[in-house]
Amino acid sequence: MSKIEWLQHPSFRPETWNIAVGCAPCATGCARCYARTLHDKRHKGWLDGWTDAPAQYHKPFSEVQLLPERLKVPLHWKNPRLCFVNSMSDLFHEDVPFGFIAAVYGVMAACPQHRFVILTKRIERAREFYEWLNRPQRGVRHDDLVTRCATAALNEDPLLDGTKVDFLRFPAGDT
Repeated sequence: MSKIEWLQHPSFRPETWNIAVGCAPCATGCARCYARTLHDKRHKGWLDGWTDAPAQYHKPFSEVQLLPERLKVPLHWKNPRLCFVNSMSDLFHEDVPFGFIAAVYGVMAACPQHRFVILTKRIERAREFYEWLNRPQRGVRHDDLVTRCATAALNEDPLLDGTKVDFLRFPAGDT
């Protein structure tokens, strides 16, 4: 559940879905980044002895961390959600591979009962992703790419043309 004001909607439960953490400044608005402020506070707590801090706070905010174990979370939501995707990072950061982004889009496509909001300051990178998504893939129609990436992420199958993507692995028995 999220308390972000602009996620409040009478037909949807507000939610955030953080499948990555960390970022680097790329625009003037980044000077007021609440995600960095929150993460830095918790990271300092871990450095000062907060021994049971979640693993994402063991590293500085400047180090982008993918959290593939969270990819399947929206598939388990029963009621419709209005979801802010990646409130603690920028999905289009240069350190987030296109295959991972495609898997995120695939999960969103598999959840038509929810509404997903993605905000980015990296418009050019988002444009590059959409161009990548629409270029001919070896033996894969471009309109199937997102579905194939999501299927690979959720089932540990080879991605696209036999390529195994290790960062999309889930713990055994969690498929």
